[in-house]
Amino acid sequence: MKSFNCCLTVVFVGFVYSNAVEMREKFKDAFVKKHGVKLGFMSPFIKASAFALQDQPTVNAVIEGTEIIYRDYIDISVAVATPKVSCIYHSFSTV
Repeated sequence: MKSFNCCLTVVFVGFVYSNAVEMREKFKDAFVKKHGVKLGFMSPFIKASAFALQDQPTVNAVIEGTEIIYRDYIDISVAVATPKVSCIYHSFSTV
């Protein structure tokens, strides 16, 4: 059996940023003081994506041969680039 690995990028145009913007504005100074970096929008976007995958399990399914496999977990990976290194941050969540 052949195995294919690929990177899938999906853009959720319907993501409403108003709550994320409000949260960022409220906590940005404390976040920078504690962590030394700015609070971005990726975290709430990934969290919203995880909730969407839980709500719509068909989107999280994979095809193996002729069967559709509905996963009982969510696996999200994010590419991250820093001045010193580029890497993939791997997030795993059980449904």
